[in-house]
Amino acid sequence: MKARGAGEILVAGKPWDLLGQGYQLTADSAVDKDGNVYFTDARTNRILKIDLEGKVRTWKEETNGTHGVAQNR
Repeated sequence: MKARGAGEILVAGKPWDLLGQGYQLTADSAVDKDGNVYFTDARTNRILKIDLEGKVRTWKEETNGTHGVAQNR
């Protein structure tokens, strides 16, 4: 998949799309080489993934309150 630049994702004058809501204590997102975004939901012990289609899914459960993720280089 071809990487998209910021100009293709954030378009001046275009409103943002709501991808999800109701998360609790989220922090420190990370992006993988394919453009998927990962973020924690510490109070529900999950790491979530936003794919390139904008779908939010649970990537990992039972994370012991993990609060923040980072890209492994």
